[in-house]
Amino acid sequence: MSDFTPNLNLPYLLPNQAQKHVTHAESLNVLDALVQLMIASELATPPDDPTDGDIHIVSGAATGDWTGQDNNLAVWRDGLWVFLPPKQGWSGWLETRSANVRFDGSNWVDAPAGRRTDWLGINADADTTNRLSVNSGASLFNHDGTDHRLTLNKATSVDTASLVLQTGFASFAEIGLIGDDALTLKLDDGAGTLTEALRVHIPSPGTQPQLLIGTDTPIDDNCGIEVHRAGATAVFNRSAASGGAMMSFYHLGNLRGEISVGASGSIVFDGEPSITFRTGGQKRLEATADALIMHVAPRLPSYGAGSRPAAATVGAGALILSPVSGTFEPLFSDGTNWRRVSDLTLA
Repeated sequence: MSDFTPNLNLPYLLPNQAQKHVTHAESLNVLDALVQLMIASELATPPDDPTDGDIHIVSGAATGDWTGQDNNLAVWRDGLWVFLPPKQGWSGWLETRSANVRFDGSNWVDAPAGRRTDWLGINADADTTNRLSVNSGASLFNHDGTDHRLTLNKATSVDTASLVLQTGFASFAEIGLIGDDALTLKLDDGAGTLTEALRVHIPSPGTQPQLLIGTDTPIDDNCGIEVHRAGATAVFNRSAASGGAMMSFYHLGNLRGEISVGASGSIVFDGEPSITFRTGGQKRLEATADALIMHVAPRLPSYGAGSRPAAATVGAGALILSPVSGTFEPLFSDGTNWRRVSDLTLA
């Protein structure tokens, strides 16, 4: 049987032992130090004026009377330093940091304090800025019965609540409420600056959402989508013979018109009751189910007599305006030659 307890290394009272009170007092001193452990500080050099009962963690590269006692608990008692080697799992309150610490078998580290901790590092070092720090290949936030919602809350409208995506700690994208209450996507502009690429917002209370591409300033709050960039273009690509590329128009949930790419690659207009084209706010062209109506006078392309395109090249039915016997008049292609519309004679 050992003369000491297995966990706290307290000395046993032995049979026929003289001055048993000394052994008993030593055990009480160890218990007094370790039960409800209060650690004054973490030092490498003994303090100059310790108070009886003070307990310190001996940090690395200890000097003076603490040489060789790294990570041990140094207790000042009766004018001497007494050292208590910790075991894995020992914990106490470190007064200089106002934090719980525990011994992990090699070092004293921060330990969660009940239901709340000021910061937490999971396989990583946390600090006062990144109070939750995780080094992991993946993170899972799972439901506990039904729903699961991750909330990012900011203090005021002009603050930011966002998700930043980085490569090598360089930011390449950010999405969230960035400086206001609109949902914004920012992307790296190639020079290390995150530039606004996409914004979804409500122009004014009670209105419909608006999607802005390339700007945060809409031209018309009533437009559902606005694109602002040099050479603004909308591309609808039909990537296969069986695929589709179209723009559809609905009214009260009912399809009223489509502009689509046909199987031959031609543009097809299909509308009921009509598709209308306007410029300058005026109706110019209307495609109905059985007619194509022009609301302005059509204008034929004009060519000089010697500069007409080949009738066979433009194809049968093409119309142009060109002089015949010195007078401009409409001509049409029969597939081979140009003919006068007025009498079908060759022009």
